[in-house]
Amino acid sequence: MDNNRNLFIYKIWSPIYDWFFNSGAFLTARRSLFKDIPFKEGDSVLFVGIGTGADLEQIAYNKLPSRQSTTRKLC
Repeated sequence: MDNNRNLFIYKIWSPIYDWFFNSGAFLTARRSLFKDIPFKEGDSVLFVGIGTGADLEQIAYNKLPSRQSTTRKLC
């Protein structure tokens, strides 16, 4: 597999992909899905997925715990 070719294809395709899948019906569906999730203060979210990360913009971060309160020492 030629990495330079893949980088070229990604550079050309990614803006089109982002525009198409982050607008119109796709954006409407994404917003609809996340608005109905009853996030409560103190909830934690583990989001497992692949893609552009556009779904992350729909999570109500203001209701989730701060980063400091969820950090745990690994020892």
